Amino acid sequence: MKSIPLPEVFVQRTRDLQAREPHFKARVRFLPAGEGARKGPVPNGFGCPCKISKGSIKANDARLLFEEDWVELGEEVVAGFFFVFGDDAARPFQDAGRFFLWEAGIIGEASIL
Repeated sequence: MKSIPLPEVFVQRTRDLQAREPHFKARVRFLPAGEGARKGPVPNGFGCPCKISKGSIKANDARLLFEEDWVELGEEVVAGFFFVFGDDAARPFQDAGRFFLWEAGIIGEASIL
């Protein structure tokens, strides 16, 4: 999968993100298929809601930037997090130190570096 090029929309998104400073960096573990809601690999520049706790109904959208073009489910990666609604949206996640990624269910877990 890692040899398959990113779709153009993700290429442009990663370029845009690379020009900015992330709100923070975190180690992300994407859950393996069957354990999480996502069914396939994660493209660089991927965006999803983030939740401080698994059961929370509150979430904030973030885009992720990592060095690889694709991350396979079950893998761990360091990612820069860019919150769509800025510093105020990012701060509670940074303060929590650990949070979850959501896409029709929990797909990963992140720990602030």
